[in-house]
Amino acid sequence: MLHIVQDSPFSHLTLDQALSYLGEQDQLLLMGDAVIAASTANGNDALTRLAGQQLLYVSLPDLEARGLKAQCGQAVDDAGLIALVAKQGSPLTW
Repeated sequence: MLHIVQDSPFSHLTLDQALSYLGEQDQLLLMGDAVIAASTANGNDALTRLAGQQLLYVSLPDLEARGLKAQCGQAVDDAGLIALVAKQGSPLTW
């Protein structure tokens, strides 16, 4: 299953909640303000683990809009987002 988180990890608990519900092969896509987590992921073991398993994706347009670079995860453009949803089916948006 694809999980999508859009809220900043500094103002919401959404990312932590989503991480606690992820299954072993579930994928996580960070969009909107949630991309901040991938740009400051040094202290987040769960994100680092997901990135190592190639299960973490980060919206490239949202990174660019905020002037950020992903420190972990795979950056995906809009076509990559569509491919993820097509492969995984309806996502669970947090």
